[in-house]
Amino acid sequence: MSQMHEQFHNSLLLQWQSVMQDNTVFNFYATSTPANFGYFSCSFSKHTESQIKLIRLLPSSTYTPYSFIFAFLNNALSDSPYSLQEAVEKTTQYKPLQKTLMAILQKRPYKRPEIFITDYLFFENKAFTDAIIKLVEILITTPTIFSIIGWQYACPSDLKLLKILAKHNISAPLLVLISIDTQHALTHRQDDEEWESFIDWLDDAYLLHKVPNFKAIPMTGTQLESLQTLNFELVEKNILLMAWPEAISLARFLLEKTMLPEQLKQTLRLRLSEALLFDGQLDSALNELEMLQIFSEQFSCHDEKIHLLNLLSLTLTRRQNFDDAIVHAELAYQAAQQANNEQLIIQSLFINFFAHHKSSSPMPLQEFDRLDLSLQQHNMDCSRLYLLRNYYTYLRFYDELDPIIAVDVTHLAMQIARDMGHTQGIAASYHSKGIIYSYCNRYHAADRCFAVSSRIHSQIGDQNECLKIHNGKGYFNNLREQYRDAQKEYLSAFNIASQIDNDSELVVTLFNFAWLYFCTNNYQHAITILDQIVRICRIRQITHFPFRNIYDVISLKGYCHAKLEQLANAEQCLERMQGLPFKPSRTAEFLRALLQGSLYKVNNKLQQAREVFENAPSILKNIIDLDTCLLPKCHLELLEIYSAQGEWEKTHSLIDNSLLLCEALSIPRYRDIFNNLKQHVWHKQPISAYNFTFFPLPETPLPLNKIVRSAKQLTQLRQAQQHVREIQLINRLHSLHENFNCSQELTDEALKLICGKFNIHIGFIHHLNGNKWCLWNQFGETDKQTEVDYCLKQVFNSKKPFIENGFYTQGEYGKRSTYNFITSFPIFVDGHLYAAMTLKCVNVNRYLNQQNKNILSIICHQLGNQIQHLHHHENLIKMSQTDPLTGLFNRQALLSRLQQELLLHAQNDTSQQCALAYVDLDNFKLINDRLGHDIGDKVIYEFSELLLDSVRSVDIVARWGGG
Repeated sequence: MSQMHEQFHNSLLLQWQSVMQDNTVFNFYATSTPANFGYFSCSFSKHTESQIKLIRLLPSSTYTPYSFIFAFLNNALSDSPYSLQEAVEKTTQYKPLQKTLMAILQKRPYKRPEIFITDYLFFENKAFTDAIIKLVEILITTPTIFSIIGWQYACPSDLKLLKILAKHNISAPLLVLISIDTQHALTHRQDDEEWESFIDWLDDAYLLHKVPNFKAIPMTGTQLESLQTLNFELVEKNILLMAWPEAISLARFLLEKTMLPEQLKQTLRLRLSEALLFDGQLDSALNELEMLQIFSEQFSCHDEKIHLLNLLSLTLTRRQNFDDAIVHAELAYQAAQQANNEQLIIQSLFINFFAHHKSSSPMPLQEFDRLDLSLQQHNMDCSRLYLLRNYYTYLRFYDELDPIIAVDVTHLAMQIARDMGHTQGIAASYHSKGIIYSYCNRYHAADRCFAVSSRIHSQIGDQNECLKIHNGKGYFNNLREQYRDAQKEYLSAFNIASQIDNDSELVVTLFNFAWLYFCTNNYQHAITILDQIVRICRIRQITHFPFRNIYDVISLKGYCHAKLEQLANAEQCLERMQGLPFKPSRTAEFLRALLQGSLYKVNNKLQQAREVFENAPSILKNIIDLDTCLLPKCHLELLEIYSAQGEWEKTHSLIDNSLLLCEALSIPRYRDIFNNLKQHVWHKQPISAYNFTFFPLPETPLPLNKIVRSAKQLTQLRQAQQHVREIQLINRLHSLHENFNCSQELTDEALKLICGKFNIHIGFIHHLNGNKWCLWNQFGETDKQTEVDYCLKQVFNSKKPFIENGFYTQGEYGKRSTYNFITSFPIFVDGHLYAAMTLKCVNVNRYLNQQNKNILSIICHQLGNQIQHLHHHENLIKMSQTDPLTGLFNRQALLSRLQQELLLHAQNDTSQQCALAYVDLDNFKLINDRLGHDIGDKVIYEFSELLLDSVRSVDIVARWGGG
């Protein structure tokens, strides 16, 4: 060995000593000669008398995530005392991951029985990387060299995994040697963000060594295989491994570079959309899914159509477009029922629950119970865990629910999470339990639950879950009147919410701030924040967010204005509440009562104010809600009126009841206020609720204007994207005439596209024949033909679109309203009313708005142009093939048909009989000369009619002479 080689080996020997003490060491090398790196690795293995595993990454490795580590682990398993199952069970307690790892290491296909839940993706990814680390620690027990050649081909998921492995103190005697062809990477990966991030990390954390030339020696050790076939199955495997970037890039590669059957292309695009969704590329996912929806008829089976609708619902839910998300989930559920596929019925019903839950508007309780039973029967534990741990949210909407039952349900969720090793599910269940305990004023139990949940979530590190923890702890502290602690928690929540793309969590965090200021009588601060919440909700078209809705915002804002005697603003809020399309929650209804009573009181209508305040507590009934701390405020308002009216006996009684309430709710600050008021009442001194200064809080300026600007920019971007998708639909309709020669076939395809794009339940196109409408095309079924007839009558009379929106259900206590709508649009051809398109939906979460009307008007205008184009085309063909006098085929058309018949005769081996007859009119010239050409033309016409009456329908009559 030369002196240079010996020095190079000696530099590694120090690190080898660390490996011998059960540590994993990583070294990186820059080399453009893979063989030389292999010689170096084998030379060092021989020098240390250790075993070596070599693997070479290939250009195709950019599509095959984790192939290097699984090849290494598979080889290590063969030398391990553990069976595969034993090793996997020691690696992770999370049972779904155990099944995935078993399938991957056994190299067998496996399909996960449940769709990924987006809330759990962070946990699932962390569980996967933790399992890989544990597998290395379990399987590598003797000093080993792992040489990876060609790291410049590593895919994004491999780059992330290697960084995690290198940062983790792995307890395994392993030396990992990695070669990178830096020149190749510089040429081929210069615009690759993941690669640039990896190189930046490498520059900061490691040295990139150069390898001297080594003498060629026989390659010793184990050569591992990284080659995998690039096909549809690999896309599915990448999705199973949550390797979204590789699933996306491989799907696009296969779509662009390979010749695939059209049905397989559609299925591949569906998998591409799924990967885009879970990778967080929501706009790209939505574009793909909406284009697939237009061509959904090309899917080979109903399962894929249902999966498409479910993916659309999940994508729209993540974009916080909850109304359309619920519509798609319900369509998927209906389609699954029609297909009689129990697995898809349950999955679609769960996604329906997911969309409802995220929109803060629960699905009916009986549907919840049915879903729970179905999930249990089909062992869909991940979905059932998510369902049960969110049961507590129903306490806000259903008076009859017992919080003790909610605790039991949440405890069941916790048990499921423990049984399946779902750490995040355990933490989330503790959080849910803490909220229920706080509803019941069991503050010590709530505190313990929040502490456990917070500790587990901090270990997992999921920002979204940490945000919810901060909001939950903040509200809990607010309830206990620990206002400064609440403010700190809300500030932590706000810092997270402002960095992630989640409008709902941002709005609920801001509302929590406003509620904190309201509770501490900092009414102007509360109004400032509530004003911005109203603006954000208007811009982003948000009506519901976790535990709250816009009614709560406006009612709280109005009451704060009333407390500051800003009467015009307070009355404006009262008017705005009346125009909302759903009924208020009990909290909002209670606040509205306080607002109305305050306005009466300011206007010196004390008796009316007294009646409102006395009746207000009955609004809350037995609802379990943190907002029951509003009752002391109501009592203060009543005390002011009683004292003004000299009702001292009632005043004494109300103070005593208020003190009991404060003890029950554990709110000592209010208790002190009522104790102090006792002295005023004893001396019969009037009480003024406006004079209560409550609790000063530190200034915490929030960048509200920046948040509103960001909301505007995001909305404008999404509106632009929506316009692009609408233009794509219009372009698709524009090219329809190229595929159809008949108006009725064209309108049938157009109706399918429109109903698919707008999620329409029922659609018709009627053709106007004189004064009578004739049905041309139909999509779906209706049992109310009279509604359709009425719409058609309106269109016939006005020649304008007719739209009728109405409520199906008006949301009770903060739940979302549902709507019916029916509309009819005229279709004009050559300036005349030619047809009408009628669309109808029942029990949907949206109504037909002006934007929908505009785009449908454009579509119907274009459809009229397409029909007109077809008519002109038909006329041109007719003119080129027919004799203008008789309407028979002309000579050119006859020759064309004759050629077809002769070809048919030849192909059928003369078994197809045909005949040609030539008829001439003798002395026809005499008729023209004696009676004139007009009479001659009549003779020709009458003779042509005689011929047509004399032949069969399959025969052909043509005019050989003439024009």
